[in-house]
Amino acid sequence: NSPTLNLLNHIKKLNPNEIKIIDPLYTNDEINNIMGTDIGYEYNAIEYSRYDTIIVVTDHSEFKEMDISLLEGKIIYDGRYIFKDLTINSSTVIQPGRGTKSY
Repeated sequence: NSPTLNLLNHIKKLNPNEIKIIDPLYTNDEINNIMGTDIGYEYNAIEYSRYDTIIVVTDHSEFKEMDISLLEGKIIYDGRYIFKDLTINSSTVIQPGRGTKSY
């Protein structure tokens, strides 16, 4: 019973234009198989510029080490506090239990 699956079900109810899931530990096909829909995206191929909102539900080291300039101007829901000590230009970072920071 993955928290990601629960979150995905809630997001789908909002009828977003597009949802993609990336996980550096899984391939696109594995994600699609787990989720039962064509929603996966290869970790190294994601085009962050296409998305307004980024939701982080895992604390994989690849996310901690990513180029944060890719996240500039985004709304970031950081459920794992991996961006807690970073300033991301023109972004809003939401951290449950810790509030919201805008840069």
